[in-house]
Amino acid sequence: MSYIIKKFEPELMEKITTYVNDFNKALEPDAVIVEDEAKEGIRTMAEGREGLVRLVSKIAVQHDDSLGKKDNASQLVELLEYDSSLETMRQAIKALMEYITDTQWGNSADIMVVADRFKRTLQEQRNNSAALDSAMKEVDEWNKRYGRNEKNDTDTTDTPTPSV
Repeated sequence: MSYIIKKFEPELMEKITTYVNDFNKALEPDAVIVEDEAKEGIRTMAEGREGLVRLVSKIAVQHDDSLGKKDNASQLVELLEYDSSLETMRQAIKALMEYITDTQWGNSADIMVVADRFKRTLQEQRNNSAALDSAMKEVDEWNKRYGRNEKNDTDTTDTPTPSV
């Protein structure tokens, strides 16, 4: 049987998990967690505003003497540089998430191929064993409870595995 995915080595998965957990711990002291309620009404540098903010920053740097006494153009420059660093980190993490999500999707598809094959074989063999027939009644109940839309939920046993 051809599976969609090739499995990561368990040692690699453990190293990545440990690294990500260590990374989270390293960020934790300086990380900000904002509750949803607190986010309401706060003006942020959302999409479309970054260009304006960068323009204001450049003008402020050129005309620093026109800012208030307590203001310094470098404040905004530093905040924008920090934002760029955060965005670089976020994009790297998004790429990692995509690898993991797609690999998990492929594994899930492989699981269903095997589970459907097992279920079909067990259904065929249930008449030969009272214990198996009794156990398969749980599967029957599952199917009754959650139903099965034949159009959307077909066995994958005979479905060719997509190439990756």
